Amino acid sequence: MTATDIIARTRISAVWVALGGDQPKHGRARAFYRGGDNPDAVARDDGRGVGYDFRDRVGGGSLDLIQDVPTRITGIGFDDVQSSMRFRSTIDQLRNGVVNRPEGASE
Repeated sequence: MTATDIIARTRISAVWVALGGDQPKHGRARAFYRGGDNPDAVARDDGRGVGYDFRDRVGGGSLDLIQDVPTRITGIGFDDVQSSMRFRSTIDQLRNGVVNRPEGASE
C-alpha cells in the first residue's frame, strides 16, 4: 500500500478530529485552531477529501490540513520544523563525531 492509497482511504473528517477538531456536523465544524465559535466556519467533505476555512479562505486535502493546523496552533510552520530537525540532526552528528568539525572550531 502506498502513501497515496492511505490518504485516499482516510476520511478528511477523521484527520480533522485526530488533530483536535470537533466531529463535523453535516460537513461543518468550528475552527478550533483559532478558538473559533462559529460551528459552520470550516467545511469538510469526506467524499472529495477536501476542506475549506471560509474566514481565512484556505482549503485543501488531508496533507494540507496536517501541515496547516499545527502551524496555526503553534505559530511554527512545517518548514520551520523541518529546518529544526535538520539542525538537531547535525548537532547530534557533531556530538557523535560523524561530521567533521570545521578547522579552527572549538568543542
